[in-house]
Amino acid sequence: MCKICAELYTTDDLQRIFSCSRSSVYKLIKSPGFPSFKANGRRYVRPGDLDRWIERRMKNAII
Repeated sequence: MCKICAELYTTDDLQRIFSCSRSSVYKLIKSPGFPSFKANGRRYVRPGDLDRWIERRMKNAII
C-alpha cells in the first residue's frame, strides 16, 4: 500500500471511528460539506479534513 493511501480513512475506518453501521457512514458521506472523495470506486477521507469537519460541527453545536 502506498504511503498516501495509508494516510486515508476508508468507510470501514469511519464505521470504527463513529461506532456506526455501514449505512450510517454512507448517509454521513452524502451529507452536505462532508469531506470525502471518490477514487477507483471507493470513498476516502483525509484525517485532517475529518478533524476540521468535526471541529466545525462542534463549534456550531455550542451556542
